Amino acid sequence: MNYNICRLSIASSDFNTNSYSYSNKNDLSDFSISEDMKYVIPVIKLAQNRNTDLKFLASPWSPPAFMKNNKKLTNGGKLLPEFKKTYTNYLVKFIKAYQKENINIDYMTIQNEPNAIQSWESCLYNPSEELDLLTNYIYPEFKRNNIKTKLLIWDHNKEKLLSRTLASFKNPGALDKVSGIAFHWYTGDHFENIELVKNMFPNKLLIHTEGCTRLFWL
Repeated sequence: MNYNICRLSIASSDFNTNSYSYSNKNDLSDFSISEDMKYVIPVIKLAQNRNTDLKFLASPWSPPAFMKNNKKLTNGGKLLPEFKKTYTNYLVKFIKAYQKENINIDYMTIQNEPNAIQSWESCLYNPSEELDLLTNYIYPEFKRNNIKTKLLIWDHNKEKLLSRTLASFKNPGALDKVSGIAFHWYTGDHFENIELVKNMFPNKLLIHTEGCTRLFWL
């Protein structure tokens, strides 16, 4: 099918058979991608064998439960302010662990569906919270660690693509640190929002990151 980009979840998502994080300790001393080594990384390596130029985009569905106000991976909740730096270090560890497996994360969104409380892994961010995490924590820490991963915002439905993008770019300095906007292919048409965002921010990437036609739960 000649795919050239693959989306990965950072730890578990509703596409996994079980829920997990890479760490359950405040100091991240137990950090491990061992769950990914069972199935995810072997499949990635098979894909890389077919296409050596394959690029990867990663999205977190939830921070570890201990970092959230609801203490759960599921049902929304928010990242507690005191864990912003720890969570940033968690993301750095993820990217470095994947690099050791010869998997480079080319793009990363800040949160999958940040405007939705889901019964599966989820976490809520308003525009200012998302941009604060990106501009004041993730972006500078990535630079300190020489991580070249491009950062994308939103990663949710296209009917709010324009309003969310405009709200996000009110944040001082965001334009220099945000490489693009991710969107999902749900909730009707609203294709005009994609065109409007592209016309208003022509130098930013627009990447369709999710668009399932049918889901089955057994």
